[in-house]
Order: sequence, then C-alpha cells, then structure tokens
Amino acid sequence: MKSKRKERVKKTPLKQPNSTAHAAPRRSKAGAASKMRLCLANGVRYEEAELIRFVIGPDGDVVPDIAGKLPGRGMWVRANRADLDSAIAKRRFAQAARRDVTAPPELTAQVEQLLAARCLARLGLGFRSGQVNLGFERVLASVKAGRVSVAIEAGDGTGSSRDKIFKAGSRAGGPLFVGCFTRDELGLALGRHNVVHAALSTGRMADKFIEDLKRLQGFRPLCPVEWAVEPRTDEQTERPFA
Repeated sequence: MKSKRKERVKKTPLKQPNSTAHAAPRRSKAGAASKMRLCLANGVRYEEAELIRFVIGPDGDVVPDIAGKLPGRGMWVRANRADLDSAIAKRRFAQAARRDVTAPPELTAQVEQLLAARCLARLGLGFRSGQVNLGFERVLASVKAGRVSVAIEAGDGTGSSRDKIFKAGSRAGGPLFVGCFTRDELGLALGRHNVVHAALSTGRMADKFIEDLKRLQGFRPLCPVEWAVEPRTDEQTERPFA
C-alpha cells in the first residue's frame, strides 16, 4: 500500500500543528483557495507562490516559467537552490515527463537571474506609478513616517547613510530591508544613474514585490551577511521571511 504524501503546513511562532496529514489549502483575501503543487525535489506540496514552474521546450530542454504562463504541462520545484539542484541531479524532470529531457547545467543560475530580473521589473513599474521614493533624504523621511513596505539599499553602496535608514526602520512593523541588487541594477530598472537608496510604499505593488522577493531569497540572501540586518519574523511584520 502506498503511503500518503505529507502536505506542508505553515509554521507559526505561536503554535505547531499536531499533524501534517490533512493540511487545508490557504485562502487569499478574496476567499479563493490557493493552489497546492507537488515539488519534484522533495515530494511535499506547497502553494504555487512558493514554487518555480518549469515546462519542457520543443527541443527537450527544461525551461523555467517564472511567470507561470508558458504552454505545456507544468512541473514544479520549490524556489530554493538546494531543491532545484537536487531535482536536476536526481533526474526528476525526466521522471515527471516520462521521457529524456535536458536540464542545462546553468539552469539554477538562470532561474536566479530571471527571478532577480522579475523583482527589478516590478520595482520599475512601482517607480513609474509613483510608488517608489529615491535618494537618502526622501527614503529616510518615508521610512520614519511608516509609509514604506520595502527599503532597498544598493549592495555596493556606502554604510553610513544605510545605517541611518536601517535604524529608523528597525522598530517592530518596520519595512523589509533589501540589499541584493547593485547600484547599476537598480539604476537600469529605475532609469536613473547611481541609485543607492530606494523605498517602495505600502500597497498592492509592494505586496507583489515581496512575493517575488520570497522566491528570490531561495537563491540569494536578501542582504549581505556583513550588514547584520536583524531578520523579521511573523510576529513583527506578518511577513514570512526567515
């Protein structure tokens, strides 16, 4: 008799569920149940937002579908470097497709680049719609006023100004701090030269940006370790970042 696959249950800081055998699907604000998908790497079910979709291209190559819109049968892997590397090494894509397929050796790096590009494109949309502030003074003022969901600092920027912004936003419920993009990357996305400080205002655009960041976090740290930014927990911000 085949054993039942375990379904993933979200952990909370307050209570650990007694069983994971019958995890109920989470619901969106509109009340619709979130879709759960099976990860090829570990056999556990996750919400779609936590996974990367892949399809098999016409030439038999495994193709990442970051936006989840490419035609073809979808295969899902948790947005995590270790899980994707495991799926490639164990030929999980070929097993799921039931035929020979090619998972390029650069597939993991390609996924990381695509996720980063998606985050930057989202940030660019936010800037063009007036939801992103730039420059030290504006960012610091908006953080102090509590109008910011995400504070973005260039990973190759200087520390003194950054520390002042982090200090202003370090209170409970403060913004999520991000430092995984360079000045050139930010400048290209925002159409400005030498972008070091940016802040994304609270709203739907910020929520979407955070969803993209959650997947990118599986492939690169959101902030350099040497920044020693205190991680946010569910109790502080209700955002599921480690």
